[in-house]
Amino acid sequence: MSWSLYISTVIYGGAALLLLQLSGKKLLMDFAGMLMQTPIRVHKAKITIALFMTGFCSCLCLLTYSGLRRAEGRRNDPQNLSAFMQGGAERLERDCFFAGRNFYASLLGLTLWGASWQLKNLLDNKTLVVQSSKWKQVSHKYRFTCLGIFLLCFCIADVPLCRLNYNFQLTTFITPKKEKLLTFSADNNCGAALLNQAATEQCKEFCRESRKLSEDRLWAINWVRNFHMFGRLAAQYFDGFRGVEQGKERIDQLFKEKTCERVIQSVDRSNSLVNFVCIVGATASIVGCFLALQAMIDAPAVAEEKDAAPAAKDAVVGIALPKEPLAAAGPTTAPAGAEADARSPTPPPTTTMPEATEEVPPRERAGTTSNEKAGTMD
Repeated sequence: MSWSLYISTVIYGGAALLLLQLSGKKLLMDFAGMLMQTPIRVHKAKITIALFMTGFCSCLCLLTYSGLRRAEGRRNDPQNLSAFMQGGAERLERDCFFAGRNFYASLLGLTLWGASWQLKNLLDNKTLVVQSSKWKQVSHKYRFTCLGIFLLCFCIADVPLCRLNYNFQLTTFITPKKEKLLTFSADNNCGAALLNQAATEQCKEFCRESRKLSEDRLWAINWVRNFHMFGRLAAQYFDGFRGVEQGKERIDQLFKEKTCERVIQSVDRSNSLVNFVCIVGATASIVGCFLALQAMIDAPAVAEEKDAAPAAKDAVVGIALPKEPLAAAGPTTAPAGAEADARSPTPPPTTTMPEATEEVPPRERAGTTSNEKAGTMD
């Protein structure tokens, strides 16, 4: 099968659907769910596109893993190395590489579509519920500030990534050839051979391959610097600071001053401390890019607290205002019995107060009768 077609459809399609489901936006997640609607039903079983692609990628994983084991077995078998002519080892390595590429591509497709299938089931069963939320209101100045931080971190990350890409090119394409040439030099005693001055044909071939390997390293330098714009500027400034100029003239000068073996011994030399610093710097810069992008989309928590604080203050004042007139309307002193009635859960007797004002106390009636009697006696 055409693996380029597999990657462009299965891998890219599964990654796009998974990103839509992980976006957290109801509109995007509903669109992904609409794309993965059930096309086939067998009784009560639902065969979705995600389920079908998960099964398809599972079959591919089994087949490609078998092919990878077969390629590795042929490469490790000493009899197969002698069965091929010159270049047979490279052919076996190439077969192992393609078999491994196919297996890991199938495994990636299985992971993407399996995750999409499981998310679709969780959403359909209401195990995961998406709550719609409005876009948070932030100022344009804040968004432009986050955008500027994003671009700044992106430009800074390009410098250490250029260095790491250069080391990756050396490790992948230069170091394996260097080790083979050093083994060939040790077998044919070409340690003291110079370019165009070698005594034997084997040493002449060794020096020609060494020169070609140095040119491959120069090609890797130029390719990486053309790929990274800001990394190229930083590398050119660093070369100017050291007084080094990359080019074929420098390679010719090295082969005039050193033996072929000494030249290729340093063809993939790299500073481990600088590489470690570049790994940390690139990781921190990329994390800064994602943080700035997240802050540009979502409003900060500080802005939400500031907006919520005045509302809470007004709410407290609104509840407290009705209580003050009630306290002022009451008497300044109250008997102990009234306080006990206020603390009791039963409502206060509101109808007894008017009745108490209409009736005349017995003591006052007694006083009036006595006064009347005294008046009559007088």
